[in-house]
Amino acid sequence: MRLKTYPYKEIAINSAFLEIPAEYQRRLQMSKVKRMVAEFNGIIVNPPKVSYRDGRYIVIDGQHTIVGLKTLNGGKDLSIVCRVYTDLTKEEEALVFAEQTGASTPLSAGAKLRAKLVGQDAESHAFLAATEAAGLQLGTDHVRASHKIICVSTALKEFQQYGPDIYTEGLRAIVDA
Repeated sequence: MRLKTYPYKEIAINSAFLEIPAEYQRRLQMSKVKRMVAEFNGIIVNPPKVSYRDGRYIVIDGQHTIVGLKTLNGGKDLSIVCRVYTDLTKEEEALVFAEQTGASTPLSAGAKLRAKLVGQDAESHAFLAATEAAGLQLGTDHVRASHKIICVSTALKEFQQYGPDIYTEGLRAIVDA
């Protein structure tokens, strides 16, 4: 998948106005924030990526950086230089999050799938539909449960290799066994 290149501006925004969308973002890991604070080096901090949409600043990437900077400021809001993109849809934001690379923590297969579903990625929706047709759910949230596939990357490889019909048939055979 090739994402478009979007123009951006670097703008200082008060952290109180930065919204982190739970719909496709990972959960905040305070252990990661504590490590960032302990090893803080202002020279290597990347500006958070933010989308300005509907009068709101939506964080695409950098929630741990934002919380870390706020922690370093005694828990108080502060101005943070952000890379601000305009005219992105919610779906484009989710796809940018799903495809990000660099110093960020790699996404789990479940987190990437969740973001691609929000981004309306056709293959991801077909994968979800084929899995649900077999009476199973995909584990995009790290919560184990009956009839839930946690090894999302393995299931996706099978879906891609065999196609939706054989994939669903195989899952049904496993469920019925």
